[in-house]
Amino acid sequence: MIRHHSHIGTAAWTDLLRMLQDTQVSELRGSPKLKTIGRKRYWYDQYRIGTEVVNRYIGEDSEKLRDRRARLKEMALKRKENERERSRLMRVLSLHPN
Repeated sequence: MIRHHSHIGTAAWTDLLRMLQDTQVSELRGSPKLKTIGRKRYWYDQYRIGTEVVNRYIGEDSEKLRDRRARLKEMALKRKENERERSRLMRVLSLHPN
C-alpha cells in the first residue's frame, strides 16, 4: 500500500530539499568546475588543501542547478553591497552623532 504525505508534509519536504540544494551550491570553498564524464556533465567545487586539489561533487548539470548558482551569486553580490552601504552609513553616523 502506498501512503502519500499530506499537503503540509509535501510542502515541507519540497522546501527542505530546495534549502539543502541551495546550501550545497552556496558552500563553495573554491571555484565551480564543469566536467564531462561520458555523455553527462557534472559540477564540482574545486579547491586546494595544501598541495592537493580536491573536487567536491555539487550535482549533475541542469538548468535548475545553473539557475540556483546564478541566484546565489546575485545574493552574495547584494550582501557585499549591503555590507558596504552599512559601513558607509555607520561612518556618516559616527561623524554626525546628533
